[in-house]
Amino acid sequence: MNKYKNTKTIHRGIKFDSKAEAEYYDLAVWQAQAEGWELKLQERFELLPKFELEGKKYRKIEYIPDFTFYKNGKLVKVVDVKGMQTKDFKIKAKLFCHKYQVPLILAKKYRNTFKEESF
Repeated sequence: MNKYKNTKTIHRGIKFDSKAEAEYYDLAVWQAQAEGWELKLQERFELLPKFELEGKKYRKIEYIPDFTFYKNGKLVKVVDVKGMQTKDFKIKAKLFCHKYQVPLILAKKYRNTFKEESF
C-alpha cells in the first residue's frame, strides 16, 4: 500500500498500481474490442526532454497514463484511473493535453462502476 492507500494488484497476469485500475482494465479491453481500437497500458509520453543549463543536468519529464487507445495508429483516447488528483498530476495532464492534443479522461470508481469525466 502506498501513501494514497492504493494496493498493487495482479489481474489477468498484469500488475496494476491499484485495485481500481485493475478493475478498469476489463472495461478498457471491452471498449477497445467494441471500437476496434488497440489498447496500451502505462505508455510513456515525453513532456519535456532532458537538458543541461550552466553545467546542471535536468531529467526529462514524462506522463504515464494508465490506458491509451489507438485507432489506425492514431491516439484517440487516454484514460487515467484516479482517486485523487495531485498538483504534479494536474500540471502533467495539462502539458500532455496541450502537446498531444488528445483529451484526457479521468475514471473514478463509483460503487460498482466507473464514472468518466474529461480532465
